[in-house]
Amino acid sequence: MVPAGLLVAVVFAIVYWLSERREPSPSVDTSLATDVDQTVAAPLEAPMMSSTHRPEALPPRFDLEALEWLCPDLWGDPSAACLAALDAHFGKEKEVGGLIGSPLEWSRSSAEVRRRSSLIASLDGPTLAGVFEDPSTTRRAVGAALAKPECLVGEGQMRPRLRERCAADEMDKLAMLQAACVRPLERDRAYREDGMHDAWAEGWRWAIEARAEEPDHATYWRIVGELKEERFRFAWRLHQCRAVSDDALAWVDAFPKPGHGGDDQSFDLSLASARLGSEWAASAMAASRKDMAVLRQWDPALASLVEATLVTDLEKSSLEPLIAAVELSYRDGKSWHRDALDTLTKRYRTEEIREALPKVAASIPFEPVVLGDL
Repeated sequence: MVPAGLLVAVVFAIVYWLSERREPSPSVDTSLATDVDQTVAAPLEAPMMSSTHRPEALPPRFDLEALEWLCPDLWGDPSAACLAALDAHFGKEKEVGGLIGSPLEWSRSSAEVRRRSSLIASLDGPTLAGVFEDPSTTRRAVGAALAKPECLVGEGQMRPRLRERCAADEMDKLAMLQAACVRPLERDRAYREDGMHDAWAEGWRWAIEARAEEPDHATYWRIVGELKEERFRFAWRLHQCRAVSDDALAWVDAFPKPGHGGDDQSFDLSLASARLGSEWAASAMAASRKDMAVLRQWDPALASLVEATLVTDLEKSSLEPLIAAVELSYRDGKSWHRDALDTLTKRYRTEEIREALPKVAASIPFEPVVLGDL
């Protein structure tokens, strides 16, 4: 048997060799300044791009040609080298998104979720590799926690002091696991039972070929590149899900099964996790008015972040909650305040921020510090 370390080294040597054969992609500096004043001054003093004009896409994060070469049997029985490369590319991602309809629906939804996650990148949330690491243990921990009456939280309740006792982080991991696996596995099993072993490959091939109707070559190549990346992302998750035992995805009895025939409970688990103190789960919660009122009392910075992410497409997110999230997160020493600041200054002009700041400070009392010198 080939040692795992040698296998990974060979994989990355191949990826490097293939990438050297292509023109280098432009580099992107994603580092943030260490001083808050420097972080604010540079983007706010420079001419800013209008919130309605964005680059069409970021440079590719990996070499598609290398993955195509490594993964000729992407949907069936991919090699260890292929899976190691996919793990390296996608295992550190946190978000689970995408509608299990057509590949186009998956791609659009998944891209929207990742755009939203740029605002909360520094929040302490589970990576997908961590979610798939020991799902059966996660499921047992959640079941044990929800057997305790104090861990059953309803709408308008926040019990962050019970985060550890009630396994809030494990609930979030189980919610991500179910969102990633339940519906794709049902579709996957149906394909296999019907003898449609090439159904996944054909669906993604059709989605990519259908883009030939795009009249603009730049738009065509951008969309095709995004779809090819999403194909590898979805395939990686599907292979991870195929290795998850049925008991890890079993229904948690503490939640009633919905009458409409729902096939997973990821939504209920995510809400419970948020109400029990998981900031990562709370940042994406579909909060009701009661939940938001209590969250505002418990953690006003996090409440502003939730309001800023309620619209999945951040290009349409509200300016005022973003301003509040920047100031309050800095005031409260939140690790994600630089993410919020970076998002704000990339999406809004200095004039827009300056005009809205007094109104926000009056409605949610705080002393403008980060943006106070505009």
